[in-house]
Amino acid sequence: MDGAIQNKHTLDIGLLVCDQVAPELASQYQSYGHMLTELIRLNDNIENQVNVRLSQYLLPQGEFPTSVDQHDAYITSGSKHSVNDQLPWIEHFQSFTVNACKASIPYIGICFGHQMLAKALGGSVEISNKGWGIGCTTYQFEPLDPLLIDVPEIGLRSMSLCISHKEQVTTLPNKSVVIAGNSFCPNSVVLFTPTAIGIQGHPEFSIEYCRDLMNLRHTLYPKACYEEGLQSLYQGIDQRLWAKWMLDFIMSRLNRFEHKENQ
Repeated sequence: MDGAIQNKHTLDIGLLVCDQVAPELASQYQSYGHMLTELIRLNDNIENQVNVRLSQYLLPQGEFPTSVDQHDAYITSGSKHSVNDQLPWIEHFQSFTVNACKASIPYIGICFGHQMLAKALGGSVEISNKGWGIGCTTYQFEPLDPLLIDVPEIGLRSMSLCISHKEQVTTLPNKSVVIAGNSFCPNSVVLFTPTAIGIQGHPEFSIEYCRDLMNLRHTLYPKACYEEGLQSLYQGIDQRLWAKWMLDFIMSRLNRFEHKENQ
Protein backbone atom coordinates (compact mmCIF):
# COMPACT_ATOMS: atom_id res chain seq x y z
CA MET A 1 0.00 0.00 0.00
CA ASP A 2 1.21 3.50 -0.80
CA GLY A 3 2.82 5.19 2.21
CA ALA A 4 0.92 8.46 1.65
CA ILE A 5 -2.38 6.60 1.84
CA GLN A 6 -1.30 4.76 4.98
CA ASN A 7 -0.48 8.06 6.68
CA LYS A 8 -3.83 9.68 5.91
CA HIS A 9 -6.11 10.41 8.82
CA THR A 10 -9.03 8.01 9.23
CA LEU A 11 -12.28 9.79 9.97
CA ASP A 12 -14.66 7.50 11.84
CA ILE A 13 -18.27 8.64 11.40
CA GLY A 14 -21.34 7.09 13.03
CA LEU A 15 -24.49 7.34 10.91
CA LEU A 16 -27.53 7.58 13.17
CA VAL A 17 -30.32 6.30 10.92
CA CYS A 18 -33.73 7.28 12.26
CA ASP A 19 -36.06 5.66 9.71
CA GLN A 20 -36.29 3.19 6.87
CA VAL A 21 -37.10 3.88 3.23
CA ALA A 22 -40.70 2.94 2.36
CA PRO A 23 -40.93 -0.64 1.04
CA GLU A 24 -42.25 0.64 -2.30
CA LEU A 25 -39.00 2.58 -2.83
CA ALA A 26 -36.46 0.37 -1.07
CA SER A 27 -35.50 -1.73 -4.10
CA GLN A 28 -34.35 1.39 -5.94
CA TYR A 29 -33.04 3.60 -3.13
CA GLN A 30 -32.02 1.00 -0.50
CA SER A 31 -31.79 2.92 2.79
CA TYR A 32 -31.18 6.32 4.34
CA GLY A 33 -27.84 5.06 5.55
CA HIS A 34 -26.97 4.29 1.93
CA MET A 35 -28.05 7.79 0.86
CA LEU A 36 -25.85 9.39 3.53
CA THR A 37 -22.94 7.20 2.46
CA GLU A 38 -23.37 8.22 -1.17
CA LEU A 39 -23.60 11.88 -0.15
CA ILE A 40 -20.30 11.71 1.72
CA ARG A 41 -18.67 10.04 -1.28
CA LEU A 42 -19.67 12.98 -3.50
CA ASN A 43 -16.83 15.00 -1.99
CA ASP A 44 -14.30 15.32 -4.81
CA ASN A 45 -11.28 15.57 -2.52
CA ILE A 46 -12.21 12.98 0.05
CA GLU A 47 -9.74 10.33 -1.15
CA ASN A 48 -6.90 12.86 -1.06
CA GLN A 49 -7.77 14.25 2.36
CA VAL A 50 -8.93 11.45 4.59
CA ASN A 51 -10.01 7.83 4.79
CA VAL A 52 -13.64 7.72 5.92
CA ARG A 53 -14.96 4.78 7.90
CA LEU A 54 -18.73 4.65 8.34
CA SER A 55 -20.81 2.70 10.86
CA GLN A 56 -24.59 2.64 10.68
CA TYR A 57 -27.05 2.41 13.57
CA LEU A 58 -30.79 1.92 13.03
CA LEU A 59 -32.06 3.80 16.07
CA PRO A 60 -35.74 2.72 15.93
CA GLN A 61 -34.53 -0.86 16.36
CA GLY A 62 -32.58 0.10 19.45
CA GLU A 63 -29.16 0.21 17.77
CA PHE A 64 -26.94 2.88 19.34
CA PRO A 65 -23.20 3.38 19.77
CA THR A 66 -22.04 2.03 23.12
CA SER A 67 -20.78 5.52 24.05
CA VAL A 68 -20.73 8.95 22.44
CA ASP A 69 -16.96 8.84 21.98
CA GLN A 70 -17.08 5.61 19.99
CA HIS A 71 -16.80 7.66 16.77
CA ASP A 72 -15.09 10.87 15.73
CA ALA A 73 -18.34 12.43 14.50
CA TYR A 74 -22.03 11.72 13.91
CA ILE A 75 -24.51 12.43 11.12
CA THR A 76 -28.20 11.72 11.55
CA SER A 77 -30.90 10.99 9.01
CA GLY A 78 -34.44 12.29 8.91
CA SER A 79 -37.49 10.37 10.07
CA LYS A 80 -41.24 10.14 9.60
CA HIS A 81 -41.46 10.41 13.39
CA SER A 82 -41.62 13.61 15.41
CA VAL A 83 -39.05 14.41 18.07
CA ASN A 84 -42.08 15.05 20.29
CA ASP A 85 -43.24 11.43 20.00
CA GLN A 86 -42.89 9.66 23.32
CA LEU A 87 -41.09 6.54 22.18
CA PRO A 88 -38.24 4.86 24.08
CA TRP A 89 -35.77 5.09 21.21
CA ILE A 90 -36.51 8.80 20.71
CA GLU A 91 -35.95 9.45 24.42
CA HIS A 92 -32.66 7.52 24.18
CA PHE A 93 -31.73 9.54 21.09
CA GLN A 94 -32.39 12.78 22.95
CA SER A 95 -30.07 11.76 25.78
CA PHE A 96 -27.42 10.61 23.31
CA THR A 97 -27.61 13.96 21.50
CA VAL A 98 -27.16 15.91 24.74
CA ASN A 99 -24.16 13.82 25.73
CA ALA A 100 -22.53 14.11 22.31
CA CYS A 101 -22.86 17.89 22.45
CA LYS A 102 -21.43 18.01 25.97
CA ALA A 103 -18.47 15.96 24.77
CA SER A 104 -17.85 18.42 21.87
CA ILE A 105 -18.11 15.66 19.29
CA PRO A 106 -18.83 16.95 15.75
CA TYR A 107 -22.50 16.34 15.08
CA ILE A 108 -24.63 17.08 12.01
CA GLY A 109 -28.38 16.66 12.46
CA ILE A 110 -30.46 16.36 9.29
CA CYS A 111 -34.21 17.16 9.42
CA PHE A 112 -35.36 14.99 12.36
CA GLY A 113 -31.82 15.21 13.72
CA HIS A 114 -31.84 18.99 13.32
CA GLN A 115 -35.07 19.17 15.28
CA MET A 116 -33.70 16.80 17.92
CA LEU A 117 -30.72 19.08 18.47
CA ALA A 118 -33.13 21.95 19.07
CA LYS A 119 -35.33 20.02 21.50
CA ALA A 120 -32.51 18.26 23.33
CA LEU A 121 -30.72 21.53 24.01
CA GLY A 122 -33.75 23.42 25.28
CA GLY A 123 -35.56 24.71 22.19
CA SER A 124 -38.93 23.72 20.77
CA VAL A 125 -40.27 22.01 17.67
CA GLU A 126 -43.85 22.40 16.44
CA ILE A 127 -46.07 21.69 13.45
CA SER A 128 -45.72 24.76 11.26
CA ASN A 129 -48.75 26.90 10.47
CA LYS A 130 -47.21 27.23 6.99
CA GLY A 131 -47.93 23.59 6.28
CA TRP A 132 -45.79 21.08 4.46
CA GLY A 133 -42.46 21.97 2.91
CA ILE A 134 -41.76 19.59 0.01
CA GLY A 135 -39.69 19.61 -3.15
CA CYS A 136 -36.63 21.81 -3.53
CA THR A 137 -35.82 25.02 -1.73
CA THR A 138 -32.95 27.47 -1.41
CA TYR A 139 -31.40 28.58 1.87
CA GLN A 140 -29.79 32.01 2.06
CA PHE A 141 -26.68 31.98 4.22
CA GLU A 142 -26.17 34.73 6.76
CA PRO A 143 -22.99 36.83 6.59
CA LEU A 144 -20.96 35.49 9.51
CA ASP A 145 -17.48 35.68 10.87
CA PRO A 146 -15.65 32.91 8.94
CA LEU A 147 -13.92 31.89 12.16
CA LEU A 148 -17.28 30.89 13.63
CA ILE A 149 -17.30 27.53 11.89
CA ASP A 150 -14.28 27.59 9.54
CA VAL A 151 -16.25 26.63 6.42
CA PRO A 152 -15.40 28.83 3.42
CA GLU A 153 -18.82 28.64 1.74
CA ILE A 154 -20.57 30.22 4.73
CA GLY A 155 -21.74 33.74 4.05
CA LEU A 156 -20.73 33.55 0.40
CA ARG A 157 -23.75 32.07 -1.33
CA SER A 158 -27.11 30.36 -1.17
CA MET A 159 -27.46 26.60 -1.51
CA SER A 160 -30.40 24.48 -2.64
CA LEU A 161 -31.54 21.08 -1.45
CA CYS A 162 -34.61 18.86 -1.11
CA ILE A 163 -37.01 19.24 1.80
CA SER A 164 -39.79 17.15 3.32
CA HIS A 165 -41.16 18.38 6.64
CA LYS A 166 -44.24 19.81 8.34
CA GLU A 167 -42.58 20.58 11.67
CA GLN A 168 -40.04 23.32 12.27
CA VAL A 169 -37.74 24.57 15.00
CA THR A 170 -39.77 27.41 16.48
CA THR A 171 -37.68 28.31 19.54
CA LEU A 172 -33.90 28.16 19.48
CA PRO A 173 -31.83 26.96 22.43
CA ASN A 174 -29.64 29.54 24.15
CA LYS A 175 -26.45 30.50 22.29
CA SER A 176 -27.65 29.00 18.99
CA VAL A 177 -26.71 30.87 15.83
CA VAL A 178 -28.84 30.81 12.67
CA ILE A 179 -26.57 30.07 9.72
CA ALA A 180 -29.14 29.99 6.92
CA GLY A 181 -32.86 30.09 6.27
CA ASN A 182 -35.64 31.46 4.12
CA SER A 183 -39.11 32.92 4.54
CA PHE A 184 -40.74 29.50 4.80
CA CYS A 185 -38.30 28.13 7.38
CA PRO A 186 -36.20 30.84 9.08
CA ASN A 187 -34.27 28.38 11.27
CA SER A 188 -33.15 26.12 8.44
CA VAL A 189 -29.45 25.73 9.29
CA VAL A 190 -28.45 26.35 12.89
CA LEU A 191 -25.17 26.15 14.78
CA PHE A 192 -26.55 24.80 18.05
CA THR A 193 -23.17 24.44 19.77
CA PRO A 194 -19.64 25.06 18.50
CA THR A 195 -19.54 21.42 17.35
CA ALA A 196 -23.18 20.67 16.47
CA ILE A 197 -25.04 21.94 13.45
CA GLY A 198 -28.54 21.15 12.20
CA ILE A 199 -29.92 21.21 8.66
CA GLN A 200 -33.70 21.15 8.22
CA GLY A 201 -33.49 19.99 4.61
CA HIS A 202 -32.14 16.77 3.14
CA PRO A 203 -28.72 17.06 1.48
CA GLU A 204 -28.77 13.27 1.06
CA PHE A 205 -31.96 13.25 -1.06
CA SER A 206 -31.58 13.10 -4.83
CA ILE A 207 -34.11 14.84 -7.06
CA GLU A 208 -35.34 11.43 -8.17
CA TYR A 209 -35.91 10.17 -4.65
CA CYS A 210 -37.62 13.39 -3.62
CA ARG A 211 -40.01 13.11 -6.57
CA ASP A 212 -40.80 9.45 -5.94
CA LEU A 213 -41.35 10.08 -2.23
CA MET A 214 -43.73 12.94 -2.97
CA ASN A 215 -45.65 10.81 -5.46
CA LEU A 216 -45.90 7.97 -2.95
CA ARG A 217 -47.19 10.29 -0.21
CA HIS A 218 -49.19 12.70 -2.35
CA THR A 219 -52.42 12.18 -0.37
CA LEU A 220 -50.74 13.82 2.64
CA TYR A 221 -50.38 17.17 0.86
CA PRO A 222 -52.83 19.83 -0.27
CA LYS A 223 -53.11 19.75 -4.06
CA ALA A 224 -51.47 23.16 -4.59
CA CYS A 225 -48.59 22.27 -2.25
CA TYR A 226 -47.99 18.99 -4.10
CA GLU A 227 -48.01 20.64 -7.53
CA GLU A 228 -45.69 23.43 -6.40
CA GLY A 229 -43.36 20.86 -4.85
CA LEU A 230 -43.13 18.91 -8.10
CA GLN A 231 -42.49 22.09 -10.08
CA SER A 232 -39.72 23.14 -7.68
CA LEU A 233 -37.71 20.03 -8.53
CA TYR A 234 -36.68 21.62 -11.82
CA GLN A 235 -34.53 24.19 -10.02
CA GLY A 236 -31.91 21.59 -9.11
CA ILE A 237 -29.90 21.10 -5.93
CA ASP A 238 -26.33 21.69 -4.71
CA GLN A 239 -25.74 18.16 -3.44
CA ARG A 240 -22.01 18.07 -4.16
CA LEU A 241 -21.47 21.39 -2.39
CA TRP A 242 -23.43 20.19 0.65
CA ALA A 243 -21.21 17.10 0.78
CA LYS A 244 -18.08 19.24 0.84
CA TRP A 245 -19.61 21.67 3.33
CA MET A 246 -20.53 18.90 5.77
CA LEU A 247 -17.15 17.19 5.64
CA ASP A 248 -15.37 20.53 6.01
CA PHE A 249 -17.46 21.27 9.09
CA ILE A 250 -16.58 17.96 10.71
CA MET A 251 -12.88 18.32 9.94
CA SER A 252 -12.79 21.90 11.24
CA ARG A 253 -14.47 20.82 14.48
CA LEU A 254 -12.00 17.99 14.98
CA ASN A 255 -9.11 20.38 14.44
CA ARG A 256 -10.48 22.94 16.90
CA PHE A 257 -12.16 20.76 19.52
CA GLU A 258 -10.13 17.68 20.21
CA HIS A 259 -12.29 15.23 22.10
CA LYS A 260 -10.31 12.00 21.74
CA GLU A 261 -6.71 11.10 22.37
CA ASN A 262 -4.60 10.33 19.35
CA GLN A 263 -4.66 6.67 18.65
